[in-house]
Amino acid sequence: MTARQPLAEKSTDKVFLEILNNRLNGITSEMGHIIHKASFTPFIKEAWDFGEALVNLKGEIFSYPKDIGVAFMATALMDELVALFRKDCQPGDVLVCNDPNNSGGLCTHLPDMHLLKPIFWKDELLCFSWTFIHSSDVGGLVPGSIAPSAYDIFQEGIRIPPMKLYKKGELNKDLLEVFLANGRIPFYNWGDLKALLSAMQANGEMTDAAASQLKDAMGKLDTKSKGGTTDATVSGGGMLVQAGGPVYFNGISAYQNKFVDSLVNELTAQLQHDSVA
Repeated sequence: MTARQPLAEKSTDKVFLEILNNRLNGITSEMGHIIHKASFTPFIKEAWDFGEALVNLKGEIFSYPKDIGVAFMATALMDELVALFRKDCQPGDVLVCNDPNNSGGLCTHLPDMHLLKPIFWKDELLCFSWTFIHSSDVGGLVPGSIAPSAYDIFQEGIRIPPMKLYKKGELNKDLLEVFLANGRIPFYNWGDLKALLSAMQANGEMTDAAASQLKDAMGKLDTKSKGGTTDATVSGGGMLVQAGGPVYFNGISAYQNKFVDSLVNELTAQLQHDSVA
């Protein structure tokens, strides 16, 4: 390798990865702190059950903060939702969904409220901003919308398939009123949604310089990944250096995989023990 080779043919620059890692984590960390400070309900204030990330055009998380939010959401599945949104996606749009049956596995139950907002620069779609909360109530049999006695999804609360809460910057008041009317705490639910919207607004109005840097960085990584000659893996909690591999935007780090595996194994063992007892 010589200094005259094009950037796309070089091995990934470790300094570049570290700078990009900190830049992107700064954006998503700010989003998380906005959600926590501006939200209304205990599931966010006390349980910290929320998440925030930047998502590429394939629906893969490429930046998830290390310091705030639910760690498991760094592995969230968004490819189907992003593919659907990209068919009709305009600046100022915000997609909302809480329906497990229509989100490709992203929503695990109805209290999970997910918002997705496109980030454009000079009329070009760069990526998406994503936020999530566990809502304290979305209707259903009992306050809190988690009833062990429920045997049907319709008993859990209101279902919202992928729909636009905002269209070209205009609030869909009809959708909002239907959602708020089906919960026991409409004032607090709207407050939590506004916290998510505020977090996405913070990065959705980035300066031209910041947007240009983001586009340039993503372009370099995409160019490198096509050749399969780079040595970095972009993960949800940061960027992992992995010799010989292409660049993946998969939102999963080796640490997270190990942690999830150990947790699942422990839970499985406990369930097996309880069943025998």
